[in-house]
Order: sequence, then structure tokens, then C-alpha cells
Amino acid sequence: MKIEHKIIATSIVFGLFFWVIDTVLDSLIFCKGTFLELLIFDVPNHELYIRLTIIVIFLIFGIFISTNLGKSKRAEEALRESERRYREMVEKAGIAILIDDENGNIKYANKKAAELYGYSLEEMNDQSIKSLVHPDDFERVMKFHKARIQGKRVPSSYVFKNVKKDGTVRYFELIAAPDKKEESIIGTRSYIKDITEQKRAGEKLQEERDKAQKYLDIAGVILIAINRDGNVTLINKKGCDILGYDEREIIGMNWFDNFIPERLRDIIKPVSEKLLAGKIEPAEYFENPVLTRKGEERLIAWHNTILRDEKGTIVGHLSSGEDITERKRAEEALRNSEERFRQFFENAPDYCYMVSPQGKTLNINAAALAVLGYKKKDVIGKPLQTIIYAPSSVENAKKLFML
Repeated sequence: MKIEHKIIATSIVFGLFFWVIDTVLDSLIFCKGTFLELLIFDVPNHELYIRLTIIVIFLIFGIFISTNLGKSKRAEEALRESERRYREMVEKAGIAILIDDENGNIKYANKKAAELYGYSLEEMNDQSIKSLVHPDDFERVMKFHKARIQGKRVPSSYVFKNVKKDGTVRYFELIAAPDKKEESIIGTRSYIKDITEQKRAGEKLQEERDKAQKYLDIAGVILIAINRDGNVTLINKKGCDILGYDEREIIGMNWFDNFIPERLRDIIKPVSEKLLAGKIEPAEYFENPVLTRKGEERLIAWHNTILRDEKGTIVGHLSSGEDITERKRAEEALRNSEERFRQFFENAPDYCYMVSPQGKTLNINAAALAVLGYKKKDVIGKPLQTIIYAPSSVENAKKLFML
């Protein structure tokens, strides 16, 4: 029989028990008649009313108690079932769960947490933040813990080093929340995941990136990557030095809008767009000026290659560029110097000629040709001594020119 039914039956029994007690009192003190008559056969009307009222009150009271007890019992059963499911979920969870008190002592650890740290569940109850966290990170973790207990705002997620039972150091990622009882914070509830391998892989990747960046930075040319939107995604130290910006200032900026002279943007940008659309092949070599922070133009000789993703889609282009500004200026200066010399040579009023180490005429000016009566085409490449000098002076000319 259910407890609710027992309570109702008990209330009815108490009501009947009152009926008997009232009958005994009536037969001895208040009414005339035998006990049996007053109990069943000849019950006065007013006594019948009182007894039935009392029985109904007991019955109502019993029903009320049984109903509320049933609700309470069902609530308790639901709570136990919920706790069972939660405990089962926690134990089977692929993430470690720890609950500690305000001093950092472990109050609860699930099976996964015990496995992560290498302790048994019983041993975990004897651990604390101090015994589990690596000394390098203990002060930081404890600072966050105390601040969280005090209700202060602290990072809810962070990475720290831990020490397993065997002394092995592992990197764990933690998500923490205050553990409350009513309105008071009594500890911390933490969800922990071992990210050691991911962290080591990330550190290895960062190491490779740093190494690659060093290679890029020691290169004597500009190295720059531009995405499909024309924004800079990579640039080396040489490129930063030439443009006069820090790397963080350049990354993300539009190359054409910021580093190409305005008069050339409408020419160069469409070429890049066609290149990224796969409509044209990258040019083996081309030159164009870039605009520095100071507004100076530097002439760069570029070599381009296309960048593609794993699906073969064009995502940008990588360019290497050599600053040829000074070289071009030197070449221009040389050309100007050569032109001035040529003008001087051609227009000199005296004999002017050039001869090779073998004595062949390389050049001769107009004044010399006018005196000798030759045309330049008849002189160039001929032995100088046979043209300019008389036969009697040839030997002296050879000595003069060491021929």
C-alpha cells in the first residue's frame, strides 16, 4: 500500500477511534442508554453530527497530508532522478569537472578530472589548487579564484600549466563559474580540458611562422602578399623599411589606395583585378613606383606569382620587389654624362679620336674628318696609324700608342 493510502486510512481510524471515545464518555456521563445503543443503534442526533464532523475533519486532514506528502515525495524522486542523470552525465562527460571551496580545496572531482591529474577519485578529495597548479601559474590562478569568490569580474576562461601526480606538466584550458549556495559564493565550479597537444602544435606552428618571418625579413627585396580585395596580408621588414610604416600599420590596408601614386591607380589596379580573376597570366617582370609615408616615390622592379587555396581558387598574389630607384638614377646620370661627353667630343674644334688597344679607330670627331677628308664610315674600325699619320711617322705612332 502506498504511503498516501496509509495516511488516509489512518485518519479514518482516528475518526472512528474518536467515535468510540465519545460513546464511552456519553454512556458514563452525559446520556442514558447502553454503550452499544450509544455506539450504533440509538445515537443522539447532536452526537451523530459531532462524530461525523470529526471523522470528516480527520479525513480531510488525512487527504491534505497525503496529497502534499505525495507531491513532496514525487519532487524528491524527480530531484533524485535529475541528480542521477546529472551525475551520470558528469561522470561520462569528456571534460573534467572540479568543484572547490573558497580556499581552493577540492570538494568534488569527476572521473575525467581524476584521469587528467592521474589520481584516484579518493585522492582527488585531498588535493587543492596549490597541489594541482604548476608553480609558474599558481599565483595567477589563485588571484583569479579569490577575486571570483569576492564577486569581482575576472576572466572566465584561461590556460594554465598543471602538474599531474607523476610530475608531468600539462596545459589545461579552464572555464570557471562561481559555485553559489543561496546568494553566497562558496567556491568555484570549473570545467577543464587538456589542450597540451594543441598548444604544442600551436607553438610549433608559431615557431615555423617566426622562422619563415625571419627568412622574409632578411631578404634584400620586398615580399608582399595581397588578397582578392587588394588588401595587404603579409609584408616583410624590407617592405616596411622602404614604405616607412610598421608592419601592423600596413597589414589590412588597401595596397592600391595607399601605396600606389594616384596618377597610376586606375592603370595598375585593373591589371591586378584581372590577374586575380585568372584572366591574364602574371607578368614575368614589370616596374612601377610606390608611394612612401613621406610622399616620396620609389621605383620597384616586381616579380609576381599567384596564390591559390587547397581547391585551386585564386586567393591573392605574392610579389617580390627590388628597389631600383638609385640604380635608375645612376643609369640616368650615366646617360646624361655620356651625352655631354658625346656633345663635347663631336663639337670640339680640335682633332678628337678614340682608339682601341689594338690600334683600331673607335670614333673620330667632325673636326678631324674635315681636315683628313674622310667620312666617318671609312675610318671606324681601320688602323689609326694608316689614316692619320704619314708613312714615315707610323713607327713613332706605334710607339706612342704601344702597339
